[in-house]
Amino acid sequence: MNLVEFIVWCVAIYGAVNGIAFSTLLTEFRLWWQFSSWKITPEGSITGVKRTNFFMLKMASFFSCPMCLGFWLGIITSLVWKSPSGGNYLIDAFAASGSAWLIYLATAFRASGR
Repeated sequence: MNLVEFIVWCVAIYGAVNGIAFSTLLTEFRLWWQFSSWKITPEGSITGVKRTNFFMLKMASFFSCPMCLGFWLGIITSLVWKSPSGGNYLIDAFAASGSAWLIYLATAFRASGR
């Protein structure tokens, strides 16, 4: 895999991470893991009854963490699509996690106006 393919792979991972962790399209999906019932007010605040199940709460935090999602998506894309390291899935997972986190930090920093 050359450098251009690696960059495309990293951007694809970030796109998937950003879509799952932050998109408004999947807000209901993320809330389902965290709350047993919820309501979104017109102002955008969320009120609801939190779940007490440990697994559900961990999955809720997983689906809102770009680093965690990047790690597991790195393994999945390496198994299904392409492996940038040539088959070392742990290296792919850390590369995906790091690249997703760095792109997220760069875009968040830029969006904050700093």
